[in-house]
Amino acid sequence: MEWVESHYLEAELMEYITIACRERDSDNWYVGGVAGASDHKSEVHLNFLGPLKKYTTTIYADAKDAGYKSNPQAYIIRHKK
Repeated sequence: MEWVESHYLEAELMEYITIACRERDSDNWYVGGVAGASDHKSEVHLNFLGPLKKYTTTIYADAKDAGYKSNPQAYIIRHKK
């Protein structure tokens, strides 16, 4: 996939980062984040998307029993409009 625009939404060196990228020749945006060994709950603002457009999201998040060593593939999927 090739990106045409990117925004760093939040970051703390060696702790976590969340980035939004827009796909070339598309209005599709992808937001991804990763955290280190410590828990991190993201709260990001998407005001760069514009006020008049509606988006549907698919959210992949860690499940309650997720752990990078003990259960790294535990996740939940939610859809929001």
